[in-house]
This record gives sequence, C-alpha cells and structure tokens, in this order.
Amino acid sequence: AVVHTAWMKRHSEMSNKAINLVIIFAGMISTAASQCSHGDVRLVGGSGEYEGNVQICNQGTWGWVCHSYWGTQEAQVVCRQLEYDTTYTYYRTASYYGYGSGKIWLNYMQCTGLEDKLLDCDHLYDIGVTYCG
Repeated sequence: AVVHTAWMKRHSEMSNKAINLVIIFAGMISTAASQCSHGDVRLVGGSGEYEGNVQICNQGTWGWVCHSYWGTQEAQVVCRQLEYDTTYTYYRTASYYGYGSGKIWLNYMQCTGLEDKLLDCDHLYDIGVTYCG
C-alpha cells in the first residue's frame, strides 16, 4: 500500500522562513512506551518538531494512523491539535519516512478539516480495531 504524506508549512512569527511539516502514516519508528493520554497525537522521526510520522495514543500506548482516506483535512486537524498553524497545508503521497510496524490505531479517517482533535473526525472503525491495507 502507498503511504500518504501531508505536507504543511508553518510560518514562524520570529522569522520570514517557513518551517516544513511532513506527516506520514505508518512509519518505521518504534512505538516505544512513553506517557500519553487517550487521543494525544505526536510527530516522531522527523528532523524537527514540525515534521514526522503521525501517532495517536490509545490505552497509554502509541500507535499509527494508516493512510486510507488521508488528505489535507486530516493533516490540518493534526496540526491544530498540536497547536500549529494550519494556513499552509499541502497533501502529497510518498513514504517520506518509510513504512512502519507495530500497532495501527486508526484507519479510514474522514475529517472536515475544522475539528479540534483527530478523534473528533469520523473513522470507519473504533480506535484500535483496524489494520492498514
């Protein structure tokens, strides 16, 4: 399966330089344990805080968000939840950070782009009851 990437730019108020944000689903990063609360999202494996693979917390464990139906609106929600600017959001396909292994918590996401949290979006399966295919 093709892994989808959403590409975002966040303009820094401290400089005129845009910071690139790449979000990819099902990357090669470990789901190593760290404290998290249900529904938290994070970006891991990027070269800076505004890029990386998207993970979501379920039952205290980080897992992946799969690529199916993923697009610009879903990426906007992740950025909003992380309190990033969503003005410059782009969607592209590719496996920028590679493919992943481990738990997949969400798949078949359908966001409007206006939600505050990823779990506010419609999704085909309950969190934790999914596969990536």
